[in-house]
Amino acid sequence: MREISVLLLGAAILATWWPASTRIAPWAILFALALGSALASGLVTAAALPGMALLLVACMASMRHFPKAGPWVAGTLALILALHAWPGFHPLSIVDNAVLGAETAPFTLRANFDKAAAGLLLLVFFSQRVNSMAEIRQNGRLLLTFSVFSAFSTIGLAWLAGFVRPDPKWPAFAPHFLAINLLFTCIAEECFFRGLIQEKLHQRYRERGKMLPVAISTALFGAAHLAGGMLYAGLAAVAGLAYACAYARFRRIEAAIFVHFVVNSTHFIGFSYPYLGH
Repeated sequence: MREISVLLLGAAILATWWPASTRIAPWAILFALALGSALASGLVTAAALPGMALLLVACMASMRHFPKAGPWVAGTLALILALHAWPGFHPLSIVDNAVLGAETAPFTLRANFDKAAAGLLLLVFFSQRVNSMAEIRQNGRLLLTFSVFSAFSTIGLAWLAGFVRPDPKWPAFAPHFLAINLLFTCIAEECFFRGLIQEKLHQRYRERGKMLPVAISTALFGAAHLAGGMLYAGLAAVAGLAYACAYARFRRIEAAIFVHFVVNSTHFIGFSYPYLGH
């Protein structure tokens, strides 16, 4: 039952790209089903409902009544959920303390309903998405080239710093990792740092160019990883700069999500994950 809740939430996130042909958007129907399933299975308890309700109200108010202050209130609530600071959420454990290579630190994979739900609402209400397949075809080659360059430059720097080393692998849970990383991590983080923060700064400081929003979102992304140490935060800032530049160039959330996912999946499949234990 808990696994079904996570699958429904992932489907709700994907459904944001599905054209709405009904009065109620497909993502909203799937999200309601995911939430009901999560409540029934104990993945989410009643204590979590006020947090998600407040975030939904803040997102809707941002669109209609409080376009200036509303996004920052919504962003604060989303951050509280993403940091697992609101009670009532229980992560679904996929892998516990797995060691993926020699001298590699143990790794735990969890699907967090709170972070993914926050990312879904930020994606729906604040993130600028692609409008057509023609837009994808027009920019796809450039984005792919930038993504490959970003992955190898970022992870190459981590290799030089002794944080990782080459370690090709495909563990049994790799499909679970890639799906959760894309839907529950990359989308949530990019919708917060780029779709909300960087985009709002772009709109406010348009006359000063793109560098100020890029610099601020990059610095905040690095700071969000300080719990892993200064080296980890520094490497995260380098990666965040790539994501921010991708967003500044294309002004579509898919660009930042794609680069983020390429970097993360390259790290997971080709190098020590999460990092060398020494």
